[in-house]
Amino acid sequence: MQVIESNIRRLEPVDSVKPEVLALEALSGGLRAVVLCDELLNCVWASDQAYALLSESPALSLRHGRLAGADRGETDRLAGLVARAASGKTAAAVLDCPDLMRQVVVRARPAPARGRSLVLLELKNPADLADMRVPDLDVQYGLTQAESEVVSLLVTGANSAEVAERLGRSILTIRTHTKKAYQKLGVTNREQLFAKLLPYLGF
Repeated sequence: MQVIESNIRRLEPVDSVKPEVLALEALSGGLRAVVLCDELLNCVWASDQAYALLSESPALSLRHGRLAGADRGETDRLAGLVARAASGKTAAAVLDCPDLMRQVVVRARPAPARGRSLVLLELKNPADLADMRVPDLDVQYGLTQAESEVVSLLVTGANSAEVAERLGRSILTIRTHTKKAYQKLGVTNREQLFAKLLPYLGF
C-alpha cells in the first residue's frame, strides 16, 4: 500500500491515521483503487492501484499531495463531491478530461476519523465498466430495453454521440431515451444517475 507520508505529517496526530490505513488496507484487499482524503482534497492515504491510476490519468492526479482534476472546473466538481460525502452523503461522478477514454469514475463516501472529517474515494476507469450491463432496471424502474441500454452506456462515461454510434441510433433518439430514463429514475443529471445506480456499478 502506498502511504502519502508528507500528508500524514500535515494531518495531526499521525497515530489517528494508522487505524484508518489498516482498515483501508483490509477494505481494498489490494484490488481496488481507494483514496482517503480530507475536505481540502489533501491525500492522506492511497492504495497501490489508486496511486497508479493517479500517476497515469489526466482526469485525476495527485499534485503536491493534493487531488486535482484535469482543470479548475473538474477540481471544483471533485471538491463538491468530497464536500457532499463529508456531510454524510454518498455521491458519484465521472471526472472529465480532453481524452474521453481516460475519464475517471469516482464514488465518494464519508469516512469519519477521530477529530476530523475524511472522505473515502473509490476510483474506476470507465474502460473497466465498458461491458457492464445494469440489470433489472426494467423491473425496478420501468425502463424499456432501449432506455436500459442507453443508461448502461452513460454510466461508463460515454456521451450521447458515443452512445448513438455504439447503438446505431440517432443522437436525437438517444437524448429522448435519456430524458425518459431520467424521469423514470427520478434524476436530472449524470451525477444523480451515478448516485442512483451505485449499487449496480461494482463499487
